[in-house]
Amino acid sequence: MINKFLGQDIADLEARKNFLIDNADSVVEMDYHKAFDSDELARKKTELSDTCIRINDIEEDIKDYRANMNLELKPLKETRTALLADIKSKGKTVREKCYCFIEREEKMACFYNAEGILVSSRPATREELRQPTLFTVQRKAANE
Repeated sequence: MINKFLGQDIADLEARKNFLIDNADSVVEMDYHKAFDSDELARKKTELSDTCIRINDIEEDIKDYRANMNLELKPLKETRTALLADIKSKGKTVREKCYCFIEREEKMACFYNAEGILVSSRPATREELRQPTLFTVQRKAANE
């Protein structure tokens, strides 16, 4: 039968170690599992608890920080999206009064903004072509 304990009758740890050295066949350096005593195990559990609490606090701080940063980032991202859309389309959609001129020879309705720039054109409707206005007559006379 193999003894689980040797030299336990020697109270002094240094004397027990010398007894083991003197009576061993060889001394070998090796890794093994050494159980903690109850006090050391209790300290480890307390340290684990404190560490878990600290980790939780830090993770909550990170979550709050991210939430605050996302609130700050949201309007910037919206601005970026709008700017990218403007750059991509090389302009923006506006709603303003435009002035329609019917070009009878081309049978087109042409729309100009307040700056006099053509912003849109389309084929004129029959109704638009039938009803000449005073300005149509004046333009026709000026072009002749």
